[in-house]
Amino acid sequence: MKYHPITDTIDLQASQRDILDTHEFKSVYPTLSEYLDSFEQQGIPAKNNLKQLLNFLVTGLSNAKGTQSRFRNEAERFTLFCLHVPAHSDHPFRFNPITDFGLIRSPISELSDQK
Repeated sequence: MKYHPITDTIDLQASQRDILDTHEFKSVYPTLSEYLDSFEQQGIPAKNNLKQLLNFLVTGLSNAKGTQSRFRNEAERFTLFCLHVPAHSDHPFRFNPITDFGLIRSPISELSDQK
């Protein structure tokens, strides 16, 4: 099983998210683009999963750099898990685990008083 870091540094995550669906992404992140494409070819929505992760890190935690640093590693590990599970599992969430785990919406507003 081959792993690849999927998020850039904290200061560059917003720009990484913004170019994710563009042709520029392939030139700025060539190996990451190939890595994500390998999952996309298997029907796994890797770019969508990365976009959800980056949205959470940039939007949900943008003003809390210390919190973002701590969450980044754990959230990236979970996203990598979600990318690799479909290839090796018959579990029903395997086609889009990020959606099935309910991470499309921000848990910040669900778990706190922030709206």
